[in-house]
Amino acid sequence: VAGFAIYGVALVATFGFSAGYHLIGRPKLKKVFRRLDHVAIFLMIAATYTPFVLIKMDNAWGLGLLAVVWAIAAIGIAIKLFLPRFVDGLSRALYLVQGWAVLVAWEPLQSALPATALRLLMVGGVLYTVGVVFHLWNQLPYQNAIWHGFVLSAASCHFTAVIGLVPI
Repeated sequence: VAGFAIYGVALVATFGFSAGYHLIGRPKLKKVFRRLDHVAIFLMIAATYTPFVLIKMDNAWGLGLLAVVWAIAAIGIAIKLFLPRFVDGLSRALYLVQGWAVLVAWEPLQSALPATALRLLMVGGVLYTVGVVFHLWNQLPYQNAIWHGFVLSAASCHFTAVIGLVPI
C-alpha cells in the first residue's frame, strides 16, 4: 500500500504543479510553481520505482536501486530549490540518469516483474527520453504541447504498469 500511496501522491503533485505552472499568469506565483513543477519531476521518477521495488524486488538489488533513485531525487530537489535556473542542463541530465538507473538492475528486474510491466516501463522511459528532444527544441512550433504529449503518454504507460501490480 505504501508504494502505491507514494506513487499516487507524486503523480498528483507532478501534474498539479505542472498545471499550476502553465496556467498561472502572475510572475511571482508562476516562479514558485515552476520550482515545484521541477521538484515534482524528481519525486515522480523516484516514486515510479517505489511500488515495483517494494512489491516485486524487496531484496538487495531492489532496495539499493531505490536508495540510489531517491538519493538522486534529494540531490535534484536541493539543486532545484537552491539553484533553480543556474543548472537546468544538470537537472535534465539528472532526470535521465535517475530514470534510466533501472538498467543497472536490469537482470534482477526481469526476474521480478511480469513481461507486460517491463514493456510498459521501457516504452514509458523511451517516450520520456524522446520527448526531451522536443522539450529542448524551442524553435519548433507547438514544442511545449508536443513535449507534454510525450509526458502524458509515458505517464500513462507507467500508470498502467503500476496498476498491473494491484491484485484483483
